[in-house]
Amino acid sequence: MTVDIEKRKTRVIHPFLFGIYPIIFLYSRNVGEVFFSKMLIPTLVVLGSTFALMLLLSRLIKDRNKLAIIVTGFWSYFFLYGNVHGKLCKLTIGGKLIGTDIFLIPAWTAVFILAVVLVLIFPKNLDKLTRILNAIAICLVAMCMATIALNHIKNAAIEKTVADDDRIAGFPEPSDIPSETPDIYYIILDQRLRSDLLMEYFGYDDSPFLDQLTERGFFVADKSNSNYVQTRLSLSSSLHCTYLDVLMVQYGAGSTRSGILETMVKNNRVFDLLEKCDYTMAAFSTGYVGTEFRNADIFYSYGLSFDEYTNELVRNTVISPVIAAKQTLKKHRDMVLYAFEKLSETARLASPHFVFCHIISPHGPYVFDEKGIIDQPDVPFRWSDAVDLTRQERDRKYVAQLKFINKKTIEAIDDILANSKKPPVIILQSDHGVRWEFGPEGKIHDYRTYFGILNAYHLPGSDNSQLYESISPVNSFRVIFNRYFGANLELLEDRSYYSTYEQPFDFTDKTEQIKEIEAAQ
Repeated sequence: MTVDIEKRKTRVIHPFLFGIYPIIFLYSRNVGEVFFSKMLIPTLVVLGSTFALMLLLSRLIKDRNKLAIIVTGFWSYFFLYGNVHGKLCKLTIGGKLIGTDIFLIPAWTAVFILAVVLVLIFPKNLDKLTRILNAIAICLVAMCMATIALNHIKNAAIEKTVADDDRIAGFPEPSDIPSETPDIYYIILDQRLRSDLLMEYFGYDDSPFLDQLTERGFFVADKSNSNYVQTRLSLSSSLHCTYLDVLMVQYGAGSTRSGILETMVKNNRVFDLLEKCDYTMAAFSTGYVGTEFRNADIFYSYGLSFDEYTNELVRNTVISPVIAAKQTLKKHRDMVLYAFEKLSETARLASPHFVFCHIISPHGPYVFDEKGIIDQPDVPFRWSDAVDLTRQERDRKYVAQLKFINKKTIEAIDDILANSKKPPVIILQSDHGVRWEFGPEGKIHDYRTYFGILNAYHLPGSDNSQLYESISPVNSFRVIFNRYFGANLELLEDRSYYSTYEQPFDFTDKTEQIKEIEAAQ
């Protein structure tokens, strides 16, 4: 009889399912924004940890139902803390704020311990509760998986349409490319405003920096505008050598899904051609998953950095305060300096090589003064331009950081030119301008500041005949492939499209409006 009862015991699966549910749920809410592979490592970590906890605690707790409920309770304790903190972060008692981690974590831990004690002393058999928890966990995970599957099917159909549209007349075939091609550097200084706009709105004379570039053989396109006002849009366009109209057609102007942009940045036409030409591909960690090419032949990684999906997942857990304490302004500062340091070394790579370097600066946070010194190194990191800053402080910090980035950029370029065995191609470019309003009341709305960018080209052995003062990033690699790869690519009309982060594909052409403002100057 005892054997029959044992055979009828319910299988315990809910600790595993409840453990991975937050991971799958977060991904299901961001299908199209995040690669499927991003949730695999957290899932494996949680499954492995669940198995280890069950095995370890089984020596202390003989009732497997109670053991399983305690482990499920642990994952609730671990993953739900962010929600508790969000609800109670403003809680005060007697005028004293107690909704801080220093109060909430001990209280939340005490609640978990109390729950464990109650489960251990509960006198009845909990097999029925195990079946209920199993059923709930299966339903929750199944609903998330169904959502993921449906969205992947929908997105795959759209991405196929986009890929089918991804053809350009005159694009070079690898078999037709000359045997000798140059090393290529694509250096992006994020949110780096154009020189004339720096003078007009910040009162900063950028001409010494431009003169240094000119002395080193650069052509400076001093009337250049970006094609888009968001990093992933801008780089998707420049690295595919085309505009992104197809995205508005396929996704719709009202779409909030921008995950295709990460796919387009990572799997782009420029990289594809250069890889087929046996270029060594090198890239850098940035802390911004949209431009981290971790599958490059050489990936310069600074320490342990999480992608945005993992950051969001960890931010809701009970260990989030510990992680946040390590994500400081100093770490971001050191990551930027590390990129410049390694950028200077890349000229020693075997030729031919392509180096993609996205420097997230002078974009905030503001971690450098003019001399490269940081004021508050231990302050928690956050992507921010001007939170908690007055307009005057924001402008001052932006210019100070820009001055230091100018200095480091020239140093890196000098090292690249000095150590290169043959003159390299260098594109020094911003992805977009600053999306700010100016003036004493912050009411001057000038789209030139959104689009006006630094854009400079070092093209050895070229007469620069295809370069002009208003050339935009969509034409950058068209010029390079024409000049060095035997392509016959027509240059596109330079256009500037505005869209919001909420609706990235709702493109509004601001080209004529910008021209009217420039003509009135």
